[in-house]
Amino acid sequence: MCIRDSFITGGIGDIKVWDFSTKELVHTFEAHERLITGLALTSDNKYLASVADDNKLKLWDISSKEAVKVERRDHKGNIYSVLISEDNRYLITTSADQTVKLWNLDIQEQQRNNNFLDLVMA
Repeated sequence: MCIRDSFITGGIGDIKVWDFSTKELVHTFEAHERLITGLALTSDNKYLASVADDNKLKLWDISSKEAVKVERRDHKGNIYSVLISEDNRYLITTSADQTVKLWNLDIQEQQRNNNFLDLVMA
């Protein structure tokens, strides 16, 4: 996955950001407790979503390198994948619990409501 002059990889627990030209490690997000199974960037490259075998969904602010609010753990099984809609309004997750969940990803609205990723549909 590429962003600006960098590329992003996931592994066991960590998300790594690498400089594309030098191939040097730029930043490590200590993201999950287990294998990261999916990463997705918003189309404006401001936020990164990550999911893992720890059943957690996390959202990261790329510029501050911090998690946005808290994590969600609504799936009952390992989360297999994550997708962000092209308009950055929704986030979709799929899981071993045989569910697909649709999340509201309106960051400004979530911050106004002091919330994180309202579940829209399960």
